[in-house]
Amino acid sequence: MNLKFNGGNSPLQVVIDPGNSPPAPPKVTAVSISVPDTLVFSLSDGTTFKATGLQAALTSGMYVDQAGVLRPVPSDQGVLPADVTLNGAVYMAGATALPAGLSSNGGVIMTDGSVYFPGTFSNGGVLSVNPNASGA
Repeated sequence: MNLKFNGGNSPLQVVIDPGNSPPAPPKVTAVSISVPDTLVFSLSDGTTFKATGLQAALTSGMYVDQAGVLRPVPSDQGVLPADVTLNGAVYMAGATALPAGLSSNGGVIMTDGSVYFPGTFSNGGVLSVNPNASGA
């Protein structure tokens, strides 16, 4: 970089010695989820570290979807009625009316995907248990 000094015509050269600069911190190259509750970060320097307590992250705006991807919780969340039951991994309707976004097809709860229900996912429109949900 060249600068003029005191309005003169002689340039002043500024050199930054990279030998005196602190080393750049390693970068995160990969993040994986280790069941049941740990994020594993791989760094560019070959080291890894684990962040436990994933459940705290999940309850503060993040969840792990059925494919294992960490996602933000949508703002439009629903709550399943207390009398909803499970048949294997499929949610079954009880006597209580289903909330918006859900319907019943022969007792099997169907979702249109417009509302997020924690711990669930749409398996071809059928509301199912998210295998990565805490306690699933």
